[in-house]
Amino acid sequence: MRIIFTILILLLTINLIEARILVVNKTETCIEGDFYFQTISSAIENSSPGDVIFICTGFYNETVIISNKSNISIKGIGERLPTIIGIENYTFEIYNSTNISLEDIVLEQTIGKEMKNVLLITFSKNIDLKDLMIKGYDKISDSLININDSKNLSLTNITISGSNVSMKILNSKNITIKNNLYVSTNYIIVNNSEKIYYINNILNYLKILFENVSGLKFDRNSIFDSNIILEGTDGIFVKNLVENSLIKFLGSVNVDLSGNEFRDDEIYIKNSSNIIIFGNSFKSCKSCLNITSSKNLMIHNNSFDRNSYTIVLKNVDNFKIEGNSFSLNEAGIIISSSINY
Repeated sequence: MRIIFTILILLLTINLIEARILVVNKTETCIEGDFYFQTISSAIENSSPGDVIFICTGFYNETVIISNKSNISIKGIGERLPTIIGIENYTFEIYNSTNISLEDIVLEQTIGKEMKNVLLITFSKNIDLKDLMIKGYDKISDSLININDSKNLSLTNITISGSNVSMKILNSKNITIKNNLYVSTNYIIVNNSEKIYYINNILNYLKILFENVSGLKFDRNSIFDSNIILEGTDGIFVKNLVENSLIKFLGSVNVDLSGNEFRDDEIYIKNSSNIIIFGNSFKSCKSCLNITSSKNLMIHNNSFDRNSYTIVLKNVDNFKIEGNSFSLNEAGIIISSSINY
């Protein structure tokens, strides 16, 4: 009985311990705290679950690693965002950690130094990233952001810049990418993952590859001058603004393509099934819908205005086209070697 009572007292004592404030500052202290450090790495090394780390304005030349940590919040504070400039293969790494938040910080590659990633997240879960700037230059060998074998991540209000692969998501689950801006980047690669949500991002001049992704949600994004390939992928592609872009669905199933506005785009669907194309607007497209070797297709209540080709079907089984409107197109519906219409 005495042992049980002692354990209960110990648990109550632990719960009453308040979170500590750890402050990292190069020169002047920007906020009062319980402990003060000159490097971010030393603050993380001395942190405990529940701690909040504030990073004051300044330039921090170090590679920061969060390994086997939990329940740590890290936030930049001051007139300008603090900038972390990596000195090794990574600028910032989160490994095997849980419930980590990172906010109001610039993560940057050292100019002229070859690095693998600016931000690397592996074997981690419940990670919240927001209001960050990720900057890369010309010697990133892998990607600016790499998320691998992780789950339950949120990336919000992040500006990603650099002429590299901007993001890789591999073998991960429940990743939400929202309100982000991609500037002068080349590729986004998502592979062997599930429940990936891209919501309200601005995507310019990108090549985007989704391969073997289940439960994809691509919603309310603005996409310009980009190529998007969805291979072996299922999910929804809805309410996006797409301009001067190429979209390919290859070997995809259970895809909902609805409520989008397409301008001067080309959409190809091949070897796919169970596709719903509903309520979209197609304007000035070279080839609005070019569909081959597919089945179980519904095209209804779309509008086609001033396009070169509207709908081209070849070797398509079990399709239905109804309720669409056509205005001033060069060619209407072209169907060959198809059945069930």
